[in-house]
This record gives sequence, C-alpha cells and structure tokens, in this order.
Amino acid sequence: MEPVSLTYVAIAALAWAISAPAIESGIYYVGTSWRHISLGLCLAFAIGSILLTFVVTKPLLVPPVLSSLYLILAGILTFPLGTGCYYISIRMIAAKRAAPFVSSKLLFSVLLGTWILGERIIVHPRILIGAALLLLGLVLVALSKEKKAKNVSGVRHLQGAMPFLVALGAPLSWSLGEVFIKLGTADTNPITATYYALLAGLASAILMLLPALLLIKRGKTVINGASPKKRGYAFFALHGVLSMAIGYTFYFSGIAKLGVSLAALIVAVWPLLAVPLSMFGERLRGVPLSRRSLIVIPAAFLCFIAEILILTAL
Repeated sequence: MEPVSLTYVAIAALAWAISAPAIESGIYYVGTSWRHISLGLCLAFAIGSILLTFVVTKPLLVPPVLSSLYLILAGILTFPLGTGCYYISIRMIAAKRAAPFVSSKLLFSVLLGTWILGERIIVHPRILIGAALLLLGLVLVALSKEKKAKNVSGVRHLQGAMPFLVALGAPLSWSLGEVFIKLGTADTNPITATYYALLAGLASAILMLLPALLLIKRGKTVINGASPKKRGYAFFALHGVLSMAIGYTFYFSGIAKLGVSLAALIVAVWPLLAVPLSMFGERLRGVPLSRRSLIVIPAAFLCFIAEILILTAL
C-alpha cells in the first residue's frame, strides 16, 4: 500500500466526518422545507465545483469520450443520488444515526469492486467477523431511536423502516459511483475527474430538483417560531468545501491508486468520527441527548472494530 494514497483517503475520512454535523446544522437553520434543502444541496455542489475550477489545470479540456461517460455516471450516482439520499436520511433520522449506516458502503464497495472491476478480496475469518460486527452496529443504530422523540431541534424525525432504507440508498449509490470513478480515472487525472463528476452531479441535481427549486417562495419558513437564518446556507457551503471539494478529491485520488475495495475499507472510519461530532453539534443547538440515543456510540465503535479486523486480514 502506498503511504501517500493512504494519506489521501485518511484526509477524505476526516473531511467527511467534520462535514456531517455541518450539514445537519445547515438543515436545522434553513428549516424543514424540502425546497430549501434542495437549494442547499445544489449550493454545496456549486461551491465544490467552483473551488476545483481554480485547482484543475485546463478545466475546459474534456476527457476522452468513454472516460467522460464514466465520469458523468459517477457524478450522477455519487452526488444527486448518493448525497441526496444522505441529506434525506439526515432530515429523517439525524446525522448521528444516519452516519453509521454509511459504513454499509464497505460491503457494497467490496462486492462491486470484486464483481465489476475484478479486484481481489481475501476470504478470512476476521473479514467475516468484521462484517458481522458491522451488521450488529447497524441494528444498534436502529434501536437507538427514541420511542417518542420531542421536536426540539425543529426537525421532525420519522419513524418506521423507510428512513433507514433511504439511509442505505446513499452508500449503495456512492459505491456504484466509485466503480465508475475508478474506470474514468484510467486515463484522467483524479482531480480533473472529480471536477467533471461534480459538474455532472450539479447539472443533474438541478434537473432533478428543478420542480422543488422553482417552488421556493419568497415567504419565510418558520423554525421554532423564528425565520430561517442565512447561516444555514453557510453550513451547506461549508459542506461543499469539506465534502465535495476536499473529501472527494482526495478520496478519488486514493481510489485511482488503491482501488475501490481497499479505499472503502480504509475510509469506513469516518462515521465513527461523525457520531460524536454530530452529538456535540446537537448539544450546541440545545438538543438534549437521551440515554437511548447514546447507543449510537457503541454502534459506531463496533463499525470501527469491524474495519480494523478487515484491514488486518488483508
């Protein structure tokens, strides 16, 4: 394993962990309206694209046709679909419960990398134990939902299986996007690939969310009796910087060298970091933490142990 590539993936994990509570704060401050959340999603993609414009050399240089097709598919799957599902899951069940579900991307990425890209995977007892711990962590996350959660944060978290199915849609879309990124970076610089994938994601997101964006009214949305604050969109912009521009650039650079499976194994640590940061962010907003919600901490720890077991088996 190349130390530089490992460092790239580690930076991506840290950037995504910090961005998780940032995006939850953005959703909190702009209110519960899906229209404003859609606008925030497009804003994050736009900020990431603008920042990469200053990094990419010759940004108008179009990659080869086949690579361009792969990057377009990667952008659609990764950003409007994957990140969109992640936003929705945060809106439904909060970041501290949605983030550990992202660890299931580890399984999706390994399976798709092996099946589509032909990446080699070793069947080892520690890998099987790690997968079992990962599933146990997801069960604990599901059990961490309060039976009667009070609407203290201004966001009404939904009950039932649908929020968790949406949360699983994010890692599945991300894993498929990683496969196309790996194919697209065969003859394209990873930074340039991230740039064009983000542009494709932004364009497709605008088309998908156009009805919602057109319905945004000039009237004020009420959140806990107050108007939404501009700082909410600042958090969406921060998410664009941390997750889109920094996180994905370094992660896609790692995928180009390490492959989808190995990069996913290493980056799976970020939900462990996101859970306490998200809970800290909730405390700053005055949201009380019940004993039942603290179950997410050992759940995230199990995800971390699962990753260690899998890595040591490789």
